Amino acid sequence: MLFTPHGTERGHYNQQNSRKRGMKRAIVAVALTGLLALSGCGTSSSKQAANTGETNPLTGAPTSFPEELKTFYTQKLQWQPCTEPKLAGLSCANIKVPKEYDQPEGETIRLRLARTVATGNKKGTLFINPGGPGGSGLSLLANSQGTISGSVFESFDVVGFDPRGVGQSTPVTCFTDEQRDEFLSKTVDPATPEGRTEDIARVKAMGEGCRALSGDIFEHVGTENVARDLDVMRHLVGDNKLTYLGYSYGSFLGQTYARLFPERVGRLVLDGILDGSLSYQEVASAQAKGFEEALSHYAQWCIEQSGGCPWSSVEEGLGKIKRLFSMSGSEVIRTEDPARPLTGALAQSAVVGLMYREQLYGTLHLALASALEQGDGTQLLSLADQIDYRQPNGTYSLNSPDAFTAINALDYPVTGTPAEWDQEAADLIAKYPVMGPFMGGGEYMLEAWPVHSKAKRERVHLKTQQPILLLGNTHDPATPYSMAQSVHEQLEGSKLITWDSYTHTAYGAGSTCVASAVDAYLIDGVIIDHDLDCKQG
Repeated sequence: MLFTPHGTERGHYNQQNSRKRGMKRAIVAVALTGLLALSGCGTSSSKQAANTGETNPLTGAPTSFPEELKTFYTQKLQWQPCTEPKLAGLSCANIKVPKEYDQPEGETIRLRLARTVATGNKKGTLFINPGGPGGSGLSLLANSQGTISGSVFESFDVVGFDPRGVGQSTPVTCFTDEQRDEFLSKTVDPATPEGRTEDIARVKAMGEGCRALSGDIFEHVGTENVARDLDVMRHLVGDNKLTYLGYSYGSFLGQTYARLFPERVGRLVLDGILDGSLSYQEVASAQAKGFEEALSHYAQWCIEQSGGCPWSSVEEGLGKIKRLFSMSGSEVIRTEDPARPLTGALAQSAVVGLMYREQLYGTLHLALASALEQGDGTQLLSLADQIDYRQPNGTYSLNSPDAFTAINALDYPVTGTPAEWDQEAADLIAKYPVMGPFMGGGEYMLEAWPVHSKAKRERVHLKTQQPILLLGNTHDPATPYSMAQSVHEQLEGSKLITWDSYTHTAYGAGSTCVASAVDAYLIDGVIIDHDLDCKQG
């Protein structure tokens, strides 16, 4: 979750960039759907619930907006062919929004949007968000043909956008490429007093870097501002209701929008639910449990394969993975690049990153066996680089680590006392020996960040005119299923689709049961009449 990237975008690993890398001490919500050019994803079968609950149409009376925001709500969208090679075939546009909505007459920032045009009878515009926070919606759209159903593309213009602080929108930049290399590769043990002191110093230096390299934009990238940006975009495309698909952290963005603009909620699909009522430490604890269970599941999977597993028991496997994560100093593994050995931090990035998709276990198996048995960390280093958006020439294609930290720091207020933080950290280590040491003490980092959050983390009791569709996986490591259940209780009238899977997020990840229910809701406005369980098949 917060301070040392581990989870960021939604589904693009390799061919589609990855979406993990939260920050080493906590791995907040990220979704990974397309990872590593997945092919032949398994489908799911289950009893399909009847789709009988109709939602309201997306049209209606034009929405109003505050007079002081008229400049932003009435600007013209000028779509042009995108100039970036990765966005070939898409249309792009830039819009302006206030840096801070409480001061609309002040400075403005740029947002970058990309879209596909509906290939059939257009019903509206579907906005998509990949999660992170810090994921690129432009990249998500460019790589979504295999995850979002073709019938959705027929019915909607689909718009991906880089949220404020991210990518091609006005970005938060905290590191040079060389500094980011050092930050991401340095193994620090936050469970020790020395490691915590070093981590706090690193976070403070990162905050100073944000201000030096990108001014004060990092003070204005909280999720409430992003939700207000989303409402401006909704209005500019001419929709009176928001149609939205948000993965992981993107589900929290959707919840925030619904809380701010309940009357403008159209068809919202929230996948891989992040519970906005939880504190930083509560999310970290839930994720420590989720990833520990996922690693155990992977360790057992490895044993059950035809051969070549580097361990003979789950306990042995977890022990080897734990030692791998702890490598520092001279305890590193060589790679083909003598200047870049595999450190514990980089190994953790690769291993945890591939826990987001069960379909990637085979890829991880090959890389881990090479590192543990042949002493060659090249494959794990390559995976970590893809997850971190590091290019072969040493540059980074996306600023997700920077944006991830800045956004989370504005979304999570400091709570509790140092004594409580220390006890919580000790409890995590006792319960989750592999992930626990890296997931506790995050409040120290929030305290060290130069700007403290004023947001409230509390349960909501929200009823929208149109019901919201929620998707949760039974063993999701990054956004555990309990979060989906909690948000389901908070959003009156919402419906929950449950997929029995260790994968993070469900739509487009291989379940026909999930896909058919989501497509019926988005395209025809018909929602399942009761909660639906999708079994893995």
